Amino acid sequence: MLALTGINGLLLMCVPRARLPAASLAFRSTTLCVLVLSVPLAARLPTIGPLIASESPLLGLAPPVWFLGVERLLLGSSTLYFMRLAHIAAAAFVAAFLVAVGSYTYLYQQFDRVILRPADAPDGLRRRRPRFLRRLDERRPALAAISHFTRATFARSPLHQSVFAAVAAAAPTTQGMGRSGGGRRPSGPAC
Repeated sequence: MLALTGINGLLLMCVPRARLPAASLAFRSTTLCVLVLSVPLAARLPTIGPLIASESPLLGLAPPVWFLGVERLLLGSSTLYFMRLAHIAAAAFVAAFLVAVGSYTYLYQQFDRVILRPADAPDGLRRRRPRFLRRLDERRPALAAISHFTRATFARSPLHQSVFAAVAAAAPTTQGMGRSGGGRRPSGPAC
């Protein structure tokens, strides 16, 4: 979570003010989709026991295993392998902490640039729409009203944006769980 906070802080620092709402929305939506799509992978974590027992170097790329190294170190049953994983976890934690604190300290000093918007700033809804959409609006005014309301809601509401991203990620996630064995039914005679 601290790493995501740091990445968000860096994003806020690097993106021009005019693009900040769109970039923030893209980051939040992408993060939410990645987290939802990782559910099938999390369901497979118990199956990595043999890799841990064989002290596979590939697990150095898996953050949950880093903290397994920290747990083993704190419990006093640590081997050289788990000590290495604990060191990776400590380094990653310190790096994420420094990036998060540094970026948000800088952003606090730049508060008016990042957070406050002048009253005459455009809200993004007044952009000129493509010609085929304007023609569609002329033919079906009820559809145009619904379309405008939906765009305005998604443009202004982080809650609705997040719910939309979660629902958009739900279908591939359920498909992934079905393929990974998360949705498998026990085989046997039907009753």
